[in-house]
Amino acid sequence: MSCAICEKRKEKRFCPAVHGRICPQCCGEQREVTLDCPSDCVYLQQAREHEKPRPMAELDRPALRESDCQHESAGSSSGGAENDQGVPRSRAEALGLYPPA
Repeated sequence: MSCAICEKRKEKRFCPAVHGRICPQCCGEQREVTLDCPSDCVYLQQAREHEKPRPMAELDRPALRESDCQHESAGSSSGGAENDQGVPRSRAEALGLYPPA
């Protein structure tokens, strides 16, 4: 049998998002990108356990500020405080980069 997504590689795992069997490569590449993975998926849980936090240097600070501004305009204000890298406090807290107030 072949993967339900790429139809090229051998299927090796059941994917609840496609209700079929897929190859590990498609699972890894499409997980939470094109697939609506349920939170109880074993492969999603394993992937999250192996995720490594990204260093501040790799974060897109302008995107973080823009996202935080969008949250503020929706009524969730961070009070304007930023951490020492210029990331808005509410976003930095969500990323675990700033101790909660």
